[in-house]
Amino acid sequence: MTGIARLLLLTVATTGIAATPENLLRDPGFDGPSRYWAATGGKYYAAQPDGGRAGGCLRYQKTTDAANENAHFDQTAEVEADTTYVASVWVKGDGKLRPVLRIASEDWQTLTAAIAEPRAEWQLLRTTFETGKQRKARFQLFGGCVSERRETLPGTSWFDDASLRRADATEAAALRQCRVTVDAGTVLREINPLFFGVNALFWIEDDASLRDGIIAQRLREMPCRLLRFPGGTAAENYHWRTGTLENRKRFPFKDGPATTDTDEFMKLCREVGAEPMLVVNLETSFLKGDLDAGVREACDWVRYCNKEKGYNVRYWEIGNEQYLLTNMTADQYATAFVRFARAMKAVDPAIRIGATGPESVIGAGAADRVPKSELKPGADLKELKRKYRTGPAWWPALFRIAGADMDMAVIHNYFGALGMDREVAALRRSLDEQFPNRRILIALTEWNIGKSVQASPMEQAMMQAEAIARFIAGGVDLATFWPLRFPGREWGDRSLLDLQTSAPRASYEVMKLFSSNIGSRLLKVETDKSFVHAFATQSADGRTIALFVVNRSNRKDGIEMNLKNVSIASGRLLCGDGLRDLTFESGRWRQPPQSLALIKMSAGR
Repeated sequence: MTGIARLLLLTVATTGIAATPENLLRDPGFDGPSRYWAATGGKYYAAQPDGGRAGGCLRYQKTTDAANENAHFDQTAEVEADTTYVASVWVKGDGKLRPVLRIASEDWQTLTAAIAEPRAEWQLLRTTFETGKQRKARFQLFGGCVSERRETLPGTSWFDDASLRRADATEAAALRQCRVTVDAGTVLREINPLFFGVNALFWIEDDASLRDGIIAQRLREMPCRLLRFPGGTAAENYHWRTGTLENRKRFPFKDGPATTDTDEFMKLCREVGAEPMLVVNLETSFLKGDLDAGVREACDWVRYCNKEKGYNVRYWEIGNEQYLLTNMTADQYATAFVRFARAMKAVDPAIRIGATGPESVIGAGAADRVPKSELKPGADLKELKRKYRTGPAWWPALFRIAGADMDMAVIHNYFGALGMDREVAALRRSLDEQFPNRRILIALTEWNIGKSVQASPMEQAMMQAEAIARFIAGGVDLATFWPLRFPGREWGDRSLLDLQTSAPRASYEVMKLFSSNIGSRLLKVETDKSFVHAFATQSADGRTIALFVVNRSNRKDGIEMNLKNVSIASGRLLCGDGLRDLTFESGRWRQPPQSLALIKMSAGR
């Protein structure tokens, strides 16, 4: 390899700040009960007089039969705006749990977070952050975690010697320097272009919306590689042959000839140049106690698409989020999946069929863990199921019963600020261990930031950009973003296109920048600062490297970058002002806050 260094180094510089070492937390050693700390969401935290590094400590403890609340232990401290702080705490777990330290704003938005390794020895969690406009910071401890998701899982963990203080001069200087290292000689994995897909919803991308061709044009220009139909939850209330709902009083409350049917969806796929993925209705027949009817309907759909019409639909998903269906257990879903999969492959052996499950390999629990007292009319069944995820693991049951019939492990992920790449990687490892002689694909058929996350459009877009990088690195093969378009602010503000005009949102520009420029091989890349995330790919011929750099810092003056010893071919920058060319001076450029840079480099031969 010539024309580019084997190791590419990026240096990031910001301006200096003052610092003092005072600890802003009261009772940081947890030597006894304190009015400054408060437990939220469950009584699993207690200060104890011994067991700490040198005296007392805070213990988190939970039994296996308790509910999965979002429980944490907090103290709020006053901080100065536009100032750098260091947060730290000593933690240890039971060998399984991975305690989390999180710093949040007054409105519960994550400023920074750190997650422990699953070790039974004391370890220091430490993270540096900038306050921005914040005048108060929530110092939060989560004891029941096994991943970035801040859950309340069973087990025991301990905390000691918590600290929140302004950064000293050395720490401030260290924060001003960020090193991103790309190893152009280490290819980690091949990248499947079908990652860049979108959900097409039959009642939203309807006849009227598709008539002018703008949606198809946007998706073609992205380019969109995969389209999922007819939807998520809506698919479990949908009959493909008639284009009608089983229950019109249930979401999405709209059906009929004005909505998009199978033929119209396939026409959209051809116009876009995207692979189709279809979601089979399992829930209706399961609730009626007539799985044979559901199997017949699914087989008829395969026959219609691939034998009668020649649509060659390769990817099929059996049901949607069955692990959140209140009265379905893992064993019941796995058994039903086998019946569907074998019958459908008898019609067309070439199809690939996905089984759905939670993003965490330890899984959601059995449905019967939800107390009957909470199963009231109007109750949010999915939220109840998430709350009581304490039963048997979901994926192990699928591996045991349905593993031989699975081609894809289908997951959904609506994440917060920490991302979920470690859970995806854990699922990838588990699949490889369980099935060493064949590769089961991971299909992320719904993903976005969670609807409870409050952020500006560019902050959302940068979280989505980082998620793309993390999911691909974690092992996701296929993906479809949720949603393409949607009414209301809850999901409408997080969609790719505007519902009324189909105008691109910042999220669309992120997807387009990645999908249009990503290479076919993932390269090894590291960064030593949490607010800068880098992702590098190489073209199939090895001649071009595409480096994506996400700056999630809110520093008004931006970040100065210095890229040395490389041959830069071009650069693009996506920020609040839109998409523009990135200019360089001797390998240097300034990257604004909440922005995504793409640097193309010639790798030569």
